[in-house]
Amino acid sequence: MNYADIIQALDHASASDLYRLQRAIEHLIYESKRMIEIKKALLLGQMIDYYEASANRIEPAIVENIKETKAVMKNLRDGKRWQIPLCAINIRGTDTRIVQPEVEGLKKYELSIGDSVGFVDRAGMKKHGCVVRLNQKKATI
Repeated sequence: MNYADIIQALDHASASDLYRLQRAIEHLIYESKRMIEIKKALLLGQMIDYYEASANRIEPAIVENIKETKAVMKNLRDGKRWQIPLCAINIRGTDTRIVQPEVEGLKKYELSIGDSVGFVDRAGMKKHGCVVRLNQKKATI
């Protein structure tokens, strides 16, 4: 799937339209056929990649336990154990980056914690750094 095309198509949708789609997608995510597909693809000790929403990036991990709709993973980046939804696991190995061909500015969903970024501030000075925190409106560099 080309996520950038989907985002671009939804760019002019109303909040109500997006909410309705969010609910429909949520139902699709937890359909039993999708949960079964994921469970069949997972093995204890298997290395996988999963989407970490709070950091907006893909994380490498090892499967430690598989439950009904969640799995316990050991994150290979920080060594911590996390319980994550099965739907966050990228079992097909697809490219999930969202990159849009814009010349000006980045959208929040294009940034991940740990990304290197550069910009020109209001005073015209070039700044660069690493994204350390993301919230609803800003990225902390």
